[in-house]
Amino acid sequence: DNKFLELPKQIAIRHCKKCCKVFARGKWLEQNSQNIKSIVESFLKPKGISETVFSIALNPLDNGTTIAVVSLQGKIGKEKISFVTETLLVPKEETCRECTLLGANYFEAILQLRFAQKPHDSEQKKLLYEIENLSTQLHKHDSLSKITGISRVHGGLDIVLGSKRAAKKIVEHFERKHKAQTKSSFTLAGVNASGKLRKRFTFLIRL
Repeated sequence: DNKFLELPKQIAIRHCKKCCKVFARGKWLEQNSQNIKSIVESFLKPKGISETVFSIALNPLDNGTTIAVVSLQGKIGKEKISFVTETLLVPKEETCRECTLLGANYFEAILQLRFAQKPHDSEQKKLLYEIENLSTQLHKHDSLSKITGISRVHGGLDIVLGSKRAAKKIVEHFERKHKAQTKSSFTLAGVNASGKLRKRFTFLIRL
């Protein structure tokens, strides 16, 4: 009757239906086994055990749930103990804050991609793919790093990005790789919930 380890029989795994990230360690993170295991670890409460060592195995089921098998090793006094228990991980669908903002046409930056000479369509598509790929990579750590709009304008493209941090990193990439000339400016876009001024940035990338 004495439980060495408190662990719920079922744990809800909050995941965003838009970007598929999971809520772990107090923030929305990439959905992978490491982050899901960290959610399980946050529910583990050993009682009266020292020198605890955990290992967690994830066994997905066909119905979308997952069985997490937890193995524990440790000591009670001088006695070594080990045992195995499990819990059921049940997905809980939500929409994260960042995806909610993006769904309401929120954005922080515009990339103005401009060319000294009119490029071939293939070259323009290649550069656009490069920006899209960078945005996808940055999205793993920045949920606002999504392209929300692309428009053809005289001299190039305007690309709308949810995250100014991601936009700055893309600009730095073009400065390094393509020796692009860049400029930045901003306009005021109201006040956020904490009373701080919101800024929208425009980054010119001239090739």
